[in-house]
Amino acid sequence: MAIKTIKTPTVEELFEAGGHLGHRKDKTDATMHPYIFRIQNRISIINLDKTVVNLSEALEYISDLASHGKTILFVGTKNPEVAKIIKKAAVETKSPYMVERWIGGLLTNFKNVKKKIDHIKKLEIGREKKEFEGYTKKERMEIDKKIEEGLRIFGGIKEMVNLPEAMIVFDTHNEIIAVKEAAKLNIGVIGINDMKYSKKLINKFIPINDESRKATKLLAETFIAAIKEAKKEK
Repeated sequence: MAIKTIKTPTVEELFEAGGHLGHRKDKTDATMHPYIFRIQNRISIINLDKTVVNLSEALEYISDLASHGKTILFVGTKNPEVAKIIKKAAVETKSPYMVERWIGGLLTNFKNVKKKIDHIKKLEIGREKKEFEGYTKKERMEIDKKIEEGLRIFGGIKEMVNLPEAMIVFDTHNEIIAVKEAAKLNIGVIGINDMKYSKKLINKFIPINDESRKATKLLAETFIAAIKEAKKEK
């Protein structure tokens, strides 16, 4: 699917956002060497020209999925500030998200995860209908606690009925469990990470400084635009 009106970040914009900063040479994964522009003060400098190319390819993939009504799960749990950006992108595109912490087996054991979510939703409905009015204060507080805790962990995937067709993963090194689960189930991974992790399990790889809040914001805004446009054309 052709992306007609999406303005992707330029090399200059990504550089100004700190997207070029990798890791120390001795922490750079061997599969990342083709994406290194140079080594400066023992730090790998990311080749942002390749970042832009890879981002364009990833956007084509994302747009194709969105235009066919496929579910894309946003994942990023490492940094609370970055998590806010990721959550905003998911909410704006009406996509599911996991930004609190990854639950082991969320994908590979989704059937049981779905049961937990359904239980939380049932408690929510019961509370709204005042079905627990006859319970003791302590019992009602316990129910409230279960609901709030459940929403904190599963709120972002509360309406996700089936497994996603793809995931946009910010910092694949930190989300390795999620990436491995996706690989087992042939779920596509759009991986955003710097130089410290192999891209072997990633379908669409975007090399960038994944610790930069500004760079993350640029990517998130681009994903929002691509998904919205694709859904509009659908």
